[in-house]
Order: sequence, then structure tokens, then C-alpha cells
Amino acid sequence: MFTSNAQVAIEADIWPGNNTTHSTPIDLIEYNGKLYFSAKEPTNGREFWSFDGTPAKIVADINAGSDDANPKYMTVYNGKLFFQAEDGINGRELWSYDGTTAVMEANIHNGASSSNPSYLTVLNGKLYFNALGGTSSGRELWSYDGTVATLEVDIRIGAGHSDPKHLTVYDNKVFFRASDGMRGEELWSYDGIDTTLEADISTTGLQNSSPAYLTVYNNKLYFQATDDVHGLELWSFNSSDSSATMEADIFPNSGISWPTYLTVYNNKLYFAATDPVNGRELWSFDGTTATMEADIVSGSDDSSPSHLLVFGDDLFFGANDVTNGNELWSFNGATATMVANIRPYAGDSNPEDLTLFDGKLFFRADDYTYGKELWSFSDSTIDNIERLNPGLEITVYPNPSTGTIHINFESRVDRIDLQVFNVLGGLIHTEWLNSVQHFEYELPNEKGIYLVRLVNLKGEIQSFRIVKK
Repeated sequence: MFTSNAQVAIEADIWPGNNTTHSTPIDLIEYNGKLYFSAKEPTNGREFWSFDGTPAKIVADINAGSDDANPKYMTVYNGKLFFQAEDGINGRELWSYDGTTAVMEANIHNGASSSNPSYLTVLNGKLYFNALGGTSSGRELWSYDGTVATLEVDIRIGAGHSDPKHLTVYDNKVFFRASDGMRGEELWSYDGIDTTLEADISTTGLQNSSPAYLTVYNNKLYFQATDDVHGLELWSFNSSDSSATMEADIFPNSGISWPTYLTVYNNKLYFAATDPVNGRELWSFDGTTATMEADIVSGSDDSSPSHLLVFGDDLFFGANDVTNGNELWSFNGATATMVANIRPYAGDSNPEDLTLFDGKLFFRADDYTYGKELWSFSDSTIDNIERLNPGLEITVYPNPSTGTIHINFESRVDRIDLQVFNVLGGLIHTEWLNSVQHFEYELPNEKGIYLVRLVNLKGEIQSFRIVKK
């Protein structure tokens, strides 16, 4: 592994075996100094797991035996970790974990039927969620105050479902997508007392505007939606004047740009989107203009960036450059770079559920050896250079490079060990540099991040992170 810069590693092989056995960790979240998630293995089924740097452990076998509890929608509230789970007796209900014990907090739909609490979100001391309360009301907006679960509002009165989704806090309200039965799925809010239809974007009968990926940026709520004329595009809602606005028509007219994974980075809103010329690529919006930031696959083919997350100074995501398959990439505000080719050649490792924990980027991936398991990426330095010998001035350029890098020393040197590592930490080249002041090295054909390390006879080191485009 890279000792001074970047490394990618499998952290837990929960379901040992080969590429046909997958624990598929999902819903990763940090709570009380540990990483929690749902994972599956043959003895206990899909259950509640944790990882703290030591071997991953099953926290609770909620549905005893090999049956699945399938915990998901994990959210921290009132000092506990709340989630939906199935114990095999009460259906899928609201559970919590306090660091020691997992307990069912509310059996909203009595008996073996499931209330399926989902989209858990915290506002003003309450936990809000979508749930099915029984036969008298459909899937509606509920809350839990630490003691009692309460139906907050029945938007679609009776047994019909308003089905509130994508609950997001904005302007001291919970915003969500729902349908009252007279309109399609539109943008609603709840402030703890009143429910409001905030925007009826698609005004034709029961046609849905389908707001999704709700994200707060620059005092507005952004989301994808469609009106009666345009396909799914980037919209915003401004609470100061209660206006909903289409911010960008990236795929003009009725085309669908389908902006997804909205994430704030470097004072812009980043997302994946499709236009008719460049396919599905990485875009941004600065409050005025939508811009394609990286065309990872030239032409109209798709790189399909997904699961965007900020880590350090960069934006990380999964993307497919066709040559290497769907792998882990980063964007530094100027350049997109593949940082790890976990499943070599054109196979897809499909990094998903990106989450920060313990100074690392954790995610689910499949290297075709261990199956879909828990991986991490870490970068111990922000700068390109780690200096253990500040007296020796060295420059390495260009960076990024298309192939050849130049290593310049301020004066002639002898007996310098040149070591080159790939992103997996594998040593791919070593040679002694004798009586040189300038040296050229040709990087391998594979794009990504390389570590160039120079070591003298005293063991003093300088390390450079080089990006190969």
C-alpha cells in the first residue's frame, strides 16, 4: 500500500469466498466512532454490522437464524441509531441501537404486517418518516419523539397513499415529494403544524413532476423534476418568494437530462446529467449557469458518474471510462482522474454508498475476487509532496502527465533509489539513479494515480503523487 500518500484496500470480507458470494454492505453510516451498515452472510442473513478498524462484527441478529432483518434508512436521532428492520414477528418496523442493544421502538402497523418506515429525517427534536399505519390510512408522514410514533398528516385522506419520499430539511421545514390524489407527485413541506403544497410543477391532472435528489445549496432547495413541456431537469425552490424555477434545460425541450446525486462542492452544485452531445457526464451549477465539468468518455457515450461525495479537497464518485469499467474517480475542480482500478481491465468494481469514516473514504465494491464487500480509500496528504529531507529540492513535472514525467534535482545526485507504485500500492518499477541531475520516466499506459518515491542511502524520502491522464 502507499505508505505516504494514497491507498485502496478491502476492509472486510464478510461473506468469504469468490466473486459469487457477496455481503453487499449498504446504508453505511458513522455512529459513536464506528461504521455501521447492513450486510449479508449465509449464517445470519442480512443483518446489522459494524466496523471500527478491527474485523467487522455482527451487532445484532434481529431476525434470528439465516432470515434477513434487512436494516436500512439508518439515521442518528436522540443519541441512538434508528433504522427500519424485520424481526420475523412484527413485520418491518422502527428500530434503534444505542451502542449496546437493538430494540423495536414502535410497532406502527400492529401484528406481522409492516409499516415500512423509510426516508428517516430529523427536525426540531423529532424523527420524521414515511410509514403505513394500517387500513385507515395509507403511506403518510409520521413522526417519533423518543416515546410515541404519531401520524402527523394524512395528505391523501383515507386508505390511499400520499407516499412522502426524499424527506429533506430546508428552511426549518421537512420537504418531500407526495401526491394528494388530486395532483401527481409534487413538492410538499411540513413545519410541525401545517402541510403545504409548495410547488405544483406539472399542472396536467395527475401527471407527476417527480421531484427527487432534494439538496440545499445557496439558500435554495434544488432537485430534479419535470413539467408539462420539459423532461427531468434541474429545478430549485426558493422559500423567500415560494417560487419554483427550472434552472437549466441541459437536454433541451422534452429530452431528459436526469440530474442525479446532487452534491455541493467548491461552492457549486455538482451532479450527473445527460445532454444530446456528450452523453451522461459530470456537471455543475454555480447559481447561474450549468456547465459540463468533465467529459470522461468523449463523444455521446456515458461515463455515468454516481454516488458523489466530497473527501478532502476532491469530489469522489464512481464512473465508467469504457476502458477500465466503472471504477473510483475524483475531481479536483479542474481534472477528473481515476484513482483506483479495483477490478482491472474493463470489469466494473461499481463503487457505491460512498461514506466518510475515520479519515478514510469507505464504499462497497467488487474486485471479482472477494465479491461485493467493504473497501476504503485513504490519502494521508493533501499536497503532492511529502518532504522528509527539506534540504534537497526536487521537482517532478508535468502533473497531471500524459506519459513521460521529468525528475529534476537542484544538483547532481548519486545513489538515489527510484520507486514507482500503482494506486493499489504495488511496486511496479525500481532503479538506482547514479550521477544524475535530470531523469525521465515513462509512466505505464494505465490511467490513474501513481506514487513516485525517491530514497537516498540515509533512508530520507521524498514522495510525489502523479496523475496519469
